[in-house]
Amino acid sequence: MRPFFSIIVPTKNRREMIEKCIDSILNQTFIDFELIAVNDHSTDDTLEFLQTINDNRLQVILSSGTERSAALNSGLDISEGRYICFVADDDYI
Repeated sequence: MRPFFSIIVPTKNRREMIEKCIDSILNQTFIDFELIAVNDHSTDDTLEFLQTINDNRLQVILSSGTERSAALNSGLDISEGRYICFVADDDYI
């Protein structure tokens, strides 16, 4: 079934910040959403961390490695939510 909304989080080499961001999203009481983390070719362990998260609402995808807007567009391309929300990797909700 289609999620109510999609949350897209682009990230690149922000392992020290992404954990708090992802935790804050997944710990919301409203659960009808998908979370799309777009890794923009990180060279630190951001991707490895994201792959350890066991939550069926999370999808981790790779972007082309060009820029933040390309990462956002990669997330938009696969999003299925009725509404879209962007969250920066250094923010939390």
